[in-house]
Amino acid sequence: MPNTASPVNLVAVNNRKNLNRPKVRSSVRNNRIRKGLTEEYKWKVKNTKPKSHVFSSIPNISTSLLAQSNELDFFKLFFPDHIIKMIKKETNRYAYTTIQKLKRANKLKLNSVWNKWLPVKECEIYSFFAVILHMCLIPKPQLKDFWSQNTVIQSSFAPKVMPRDRFLSILSMLHLVDNSKYVPRENINHDRLFKIRPFSDFLSKQCSKFYKPAQNLTVDEGICPFRGRISFRVYMKNKPQKYGMKLYILSDPETGYTLNFEIYSGKEQQDNSICALKNLPKDLIKQKLLKGEITFARCGPQMFLKWKDTRDVLIMSTVHNADLAPVTVRSKVGPLEKFKPQVIIDYNKYKTGVDHGDQMIAYYPFNRKTMKWWKKIFFHLFMVSTVNSFILHKKTKKVKNENLRLRNFMINLASQLANQSDSYPRFNEISDSENRLKGRHFISKIPPTLSKAHPRRVCKVCAEKAKRSTGNRGRKETSYYCSSCNTPLCVDECFEIYHTKQNYWM
Repeated sequence: MPNTASPVNLVAVNNRKNLNRPKVRSSVRNNRIRKGLTEEYKWKVKNTKPKSHVFSSIPNISTSLLAQSNELDFFKLFFPDHIIKMIKKETNRYAYTTIQKLKRANKLKLNSVWNKWLPVKECEIYSFFAVILHMCLIPKPQLKDFWSQNTVIQSSFAPKVMPRDRFLSILSMLHLVDNSKYVPRENINHDRLFKIRPFSDFLSKQCSKFYKPAQNLTVDEGICPFRGRISFRVYMKNKPQKYGMKLYILSDPETGYTLNFEIYSGKEQQDNSICALKNLPKDLIKQKLLKGEITFARCGPQMFLKWKDTRDVLIMSTVHNADLAPVTVRSKVGPLEKFKPQVIIDYNKYKTGVDHGDQMIAYYPFNRKTMKWWKKIFFHLFMVSTVNSFILHKKTKKVKNENLRLRNFMINLASQLANQSDSYPRFNEISDSENRLKGRHFISKIPPTLSKAHPRRVCKVCAEKAKRSTGNRGRKETSYYCSSCNTPLCVDECFEIYHTKQNYWM
């Protein structure tokens, strides 16, 4: 809407139905504002039509994966083999350093779990992530509840994929960097995000690599919930989780796909790519407006606009002018027509990208109170990777009306991750108790191997009985096993007990 009265537009929008045009009034400070705009900032108060932008790119997926690819294939785009190897390497390095330090200080107790620590393998990292997904899908009050034998809260997935003590040990020793390269705080090269930097930098590049978005994008603030003590913890009153670590996120408003992100590490940190804008028209920013009024200015292709709604709204655009458009809003007296700047209308239409992505992450979070800040960020980014994998997987599916939901994607992904491990029994859809109590079972001799002609294995029933009564695993061996369960069992009583009793150790 061109201004014909004064150099600065102050548009008072009347929302009554009988008045369709906004009124224009002048400001007593126009001369001072005009002088400041033209001389200091070179902002000009004119409502010219912006140069048209032709968007010719076609949104698509920049990956060779096809619709036949499974969930794990898409997940490996963000967690490729070299990232898994890095996690394994740094976790083992940190575990060795920590255990040796405890031994030198004579603080390692005889029955400590660290005396039994073994270097973690790559397949165990996959199993570890499978259990994490399981915990996101089916939350329980305590981590140990996932291995509980209590029939009220019992679940079979986690015990089949990884022993409890092994999972807790890996979670405790989990590491992403070499601590010997840490730069102290007093050094100018100190990085507050040192613990997470290699992984976060890699993931941000991967996110922008595989998805080409449409024209409209969203840049907004996200939050990783955290109430611990950290210098860059923030309070965001408009978020459901108000305390935590802030992230600047670039996302696709249509799908919620995270295209890029950066972790906020405090005002003093100069490496954040998103910083305060300079050379804005400060006089316009300080201008007092009544509800419904606007003021604006232009500097080359950039248009700065301030609009007063329930509070001041400041916005910049290179594709809009300061024109107003009628919209219908809800009120106590029914639908009401009012005027809003077109740039505000478009912003409200496409601003939901980050909220969409945060909503999907919030459905299945990995929430644990006693956790270091960088682990909170890591598991938050782990879920960002899972959601991005799901969106890419969904985009490649060409069959319409297919039941593709994040929950089903995570279930399938957890199963595929668990099956990457050779250390523990492969996970299948039929539960252990259902298979051993209802299926058909036949006792057989344990087949010979390359190293043993007559192999023997520890009886499952005898070992479990000894463990629950004495705390130590029994060592009674047998030459027989159930071929359908792949479980070694004594011929006399143990075979029958195992296949007829729910609690076979009693």
